[in-house]
Amino acid sequence: MTMIHVTARPGGLALRASCAGGAGGARAACPGPELHGADAAEGVARALAELPRGAPVTALVHGFRFDPDSPDNDPHAGLFHPADPRGWPAGLGHGAADPRAGLCIAFGWDARGRGAPAAPGLPDVGLRDMDRPDLGLPDPGLPDTGRPHTGLPDTGLPTAEHPRCAPPRPADPAGRIFPPGPAAPDRPGGLRAGLRHLAGAALRAAPDLGFARAWRRAEGAGAQLGALIEAVHDARPDLRVNLLAHSLGARVALHALRAPGAGRAILLGAAVHAEEARRLMPPPRPAGQGGGPEVINVISRRNDLFDLLFEAAAPAGRGGARAALGRAGLGERRADWIDLQLDGPAQEAWLAARGHALGPAPRLLCHWGFYERPGALALWAAMLRGGAAWAPEALRRAGAPETVAPRWAAYAAAARRRPAGDATGAEEDWGDATA
Repeated sequence: MTMIHVTARPGGLALRASCAGGAGGARAACPGPELHGADAAEGVARALAELPRGAPVTALVHGFRFDPDSPDNDPHAGLFHPADPRGWPAGLGHGAADPRAGLCIAFGWDARGRGAPAAPGLPDVGLRDMDRPDLGLPDPGLPDTGRPHTGLPDTGLPTAEHPRCAPPRPADPAGRIFPPGPAAPDRPGGLRAGLRHLAGAALRAAPDLGFARAWRRAEGAGAQLGALIEAVHDARPDLRVNLLAHSLGARVALHALRAPGAGRAILLGAAVHAEEARRLMPPPRPAGQGGGPEVINVISRRNDLFDLLFEAAAPAGRGGARAALGRAGLGERRADWIDLQLDGPAQEAWLAARGHALGPAPRLLCHWGFYERPGALALWAAMLRGGAAWAPEALRRAGAPETVAPRWAAYAAAARRRPAGDATGAEEDWGDATA
């Protein structure tokens, strides 16, 4: 599969030199020089000209904290590098430079939230602000000690060498989500109180990472991605551009979805308000009339804390709406949209019956298990290239479970499975529990 690397710039798109691996699988220097203007357009045109009719085209969109201008956070040098065995291209089967297998577009944008100040009239809300309504957790009435919670798990955001979300080892007490201590919950009710304490500590202790700025940039990056999709459609009307987007990249993808030629979008742990997603979707097509864009929205109860952080840090949607897509899905039934909970037992069994058994679920608090869980990238590859068999309505007809467990269900299930008298929870329970 041919692969091109595109970067969104304030003045337009730029084409990056290939990051293909060297001899023996060694990683080549990346990023390479950028091409602009006519040179960039010619590079994209050459890649399109090599594709056979109807070949699959996939655009990859990263989330928060990646930035093509940051050597330590460049998605082209890590997440999108075809020679990285942990990266998306390898997991999706995009390693071979064979145009007959289609085209992969690695789309990079500045998602670090640095640079120009926020737009006038819009407050730059950072991760310190916890005074938000309707975040989905009851107020436990815990006193604020002013000290960071000593059991705060490592929720560091990914760099080019993105961390793994492997299930925790049984004999690792330091990795417990709730270590021994007075704040450790001992039953599901107390668990919710502990989760609120944990989230509050994270928001108080974290610096202002500029999330609101990155959130606003996503809209402009989406317009640029939409322009690229339309350019592909103008040059090759026989091609549809599918999208795979994680976290804040889902907002980029949704803002590009109305472009002519946009196809199926798979959103992983979307950092998007459900209200905005409903607004961005194109008008429903008449029954039986296909050809428009469609969405598979992938939810995980292991992403609950990150959904909560998004609801606290992102500017509110219209009418003050804050519910993330990960809380309960889109909130309306559409023929071109389906919500799929990746870590639901019924969904896991249904996928296994279709030949896509997933490996062990990641630890209970994980934002990257959407693509790091064994078998996940192979599943997304099948959905992106599988044609009508993986359309939302086809999945419904095939019995795909659409029920989404309530927020914090995975944590409550883990609490119920703990040995009697264990107030902290065994490592294997926290690592293996599912919603």
